[in-house]
Amino acid sequence: MADIIFPGEVASNLGQRLPGNLDLKIYRGDTFRFKVVLNNKNGERLDISDHTIKAQMRSDFDSEFAIDLDCVFINGEMLITLSSYESSKLEDKSYIWDLQIAGPLGVRTIVAGDVSVIMDVTRNV
Repeated sequence: MADIIFPGEVASNLGQRLPGNLDLKIYRGDTFRFKVVLNNKNGERLDISDHTIKAQMRSDFDSEFAIDLDCVFINGEMLITLSSYESSKLEDKSYIWDLQIAGPLGVRTIVAGDVSVIMDVTRNV
């Protein structure tokens, strides 16, 4: 997934910044975690501790079934985790994901991308 620009739209005409692109590779059955940090123009961390964060994976945009990723704030960073239990349920196919924050000024998608699943060999550790 490259930049998320819908048909007929140009990034400069949207009036806000588009989500960043971050494609994920997950090894099935492993705990998968990463951090997201938001900085201002001066490189200083934004304080979004009063915001709600949510991240989900789906097999396609219209899929009713979603996999929730755990999202927590730790020392000004968003820690995003998919447990080994949840990743063990993943199938050998592609998924999509995004991360949104909600606060006093509304909801904003911060980052989005494709998810590749690498199948594991060892089970039930």
